[in-house]
Amino acid sequence: MKRKQGNPVVTKEYDVLGMGAVAVDDFLYVEHYPHPDEKVRVCRRERQCGGQTGTALVTVARLGRLAGYIGMLGNCRAGGDELSRAVADCFEREGVDLTHHIDRPDAGVYHSTIIVDQTTHSRTILTHTESMVGADPLFPAEDVIRSTAVLLVDHHGLDGTLRAARIARNAGIPVVGDIERGNPAPGSQNTLSEVIRHIDHLVVPLEFARDCTGLDEAGDAASRLWEDGIRDGVERSAVVVTCGVEGCWYIDDNGLEHFPAFYVEAVDTTGCGDVFHGAYCVALVEGMGLRERVRFASAAAALKATRRGGQTGIPMRKQLNAFLVERKNR
Repeated sequence: MKRKQGNPVVTKEYDVLGMGAVAVDDFLYVEHYPHPDEKVRVCRRERQCGGQTGTALVTVARLGRLAGYIGMLGNCRAGGDELSRAVADCFEREGVDLTHHIDRPDAGVYHSTIIVDQTTHSRTILTHTESMVGADPLFPAEDVIRSTAVLLVDHHGLDGTLRAARIARNAGIPVVGDIERGNPAPGSQNTLSEVIRHIDHLVVPLEFARDCTGLDEAGDAASRLWEDGIRDGVERSAVVVTCGVEGCWYIDDNGLEHFPAFYVEAVDTTGCGDVFHGAYCVALVEGMGLRERVRFASAAAALKATRRGGQTGIPMRKQLNAFLVERKNR
């Protein structure tokens, strides 16, 4: 398989493999989010693909690295699952490899309606699925998981996620975790805490960090998550708590630090966290230190916020590099 241009620190078949949530997003842009019983006019509507892992993998590809999706999709052939086919078509356009994804008749993708408030630039996400999503409990094969430089996981399909994370960590492969909520899917045999014990790069939003630790301040929550890892015997490399316009807090063996967000004229924050994760994975593959990884990922998320939609605004590498040069004092 031909590798995209770049200077990888680790030689693997893939730079980043991901197995979590993918989605089809229907965006509705309104002047303001409606109050109860209020009628508002939709100014614009459009459809894009999204999802935590889906958007992160597209980010990896746009930043010049080889990404692959190894989670579940529904029947993508003609006459099959229309939404899964739309996601597969998007991945193929963006250069995300699907060689090892899992086709299952009982699987599918999330279908989301995202209401974007054009006054505050905030968004409300309404999501639904009646299918299995994310990681398959038994696949892909172990050698596929070991073929990547970095494994990206989230909280969708905990049984399969735990299996893959164990295989990756036993092979010395970094696992980046994008965890947003703590309730496992019905029927799951494993808990989220078991999965988190196999994540060495825990990159989470402030809301989850608060829920997980009971602490309000982002820096305190990051420190607690780091300390919990030490207590539980986790060989963790970093904890990052993202806080939107307030930047993020990050901690490793060198201590706790804060990185302020880059200022941009935000248009739509949909997908910013997912872009952060994808860019963080790229920076990890390229051997950047923690502060540099956070800076790189923060810049990618900031650029995404300047454009509508979850994936159309993901920057290309040339654009991101230019932005970082312009903001070289940060």
